[in-house]
Amino acid sequence: MPRTPDSPLHQLLAQAHWSHAQLAAAIRAVAAENGQDLACDRSAVARWVHGTRPRPPVPQYLLEALGRRLGRPVTAQEAGLSQAPATALDASWDADPLRNLTRLARSELTPHQGALAAAGAYH
Repeated sequence: MPRTPDSPLHQLLAQAHWSHAQLAAAIRAVAAENGQDLACDRSAVARWVHGTRPRPPVPQYLLEALGRRLGRPVTAQEAGLSQAPATALDASWDADPLRNLTRLARSELTPHQGALAAAGAYH
């Protein structure tokens, strides 16, 4: 079922006061900074707003572009680009590192449970 226009990515675009074309241009600019020539246009952004997930490396460029515009980090979960729970890993000092590593490995080996378990993977 396609997402409604009120998807997380749509909300971030509204906060940024950007159109689909403006986000596409920003993504291309970030990609160019990283030596990549990316074909990204407003129709691709529209598909993402309606629930299609962009293929790597586009998500990292998308999150970077939005983060720059909003002046803060934007996570994949916040943008609706990940099925992984935002709190998959416990980063506290009391956390069991072996348990966290096991969770991360499981999420990587079983894509249906989510892509990356780490919320800060965009850095």
